[in-house]
Amino acid sequence: MKRILPLLLLFSPLALAQNTVLTVKVLPEPTIPAKPTVTLQMNPPVLYAGQPMTVTATVEGVPGYPAPTGQIEFLLNGQVVQTSTLIDGGITCEATAPPAGTYKVGWIYLGDKYYQKVKSQ
Repeated sequence: MKRILPLLLLFSPLALAQNTVLTVKVLPEPTIPAKPTVTLQMNPPVLYAGQPMTVTATVEGVPGYPAPTGQIEFLLNGQVVQTSTLIDGGITCEATAPPAGTYKVGWIYLGDKYYQKVKSQ
């Protein structure tokens, strides 16, 4: 079954004047589902055991397509510790820093209609 995808046209505001040539840029069709870019930030950058912290995940899509939706899982040492629903392509979670030690913090974006599932390395 062939999918019909929306055509994204970028118009120059100057081209809307009367008696002018309209310049249209047609973007190539991305692979669906496309691969989004995910960034993860922690604040504060230096943590102490039991300290409040925030973790922000941002999922960026491809030009011309809707912002990524769906859910992202936050991982601590490879184990899911929280699942959150994206709002406008991002989410900020409040947490408490774990006991003193070294941890790997990661994520899994579960994907949606336009974007594929991706995970941190």
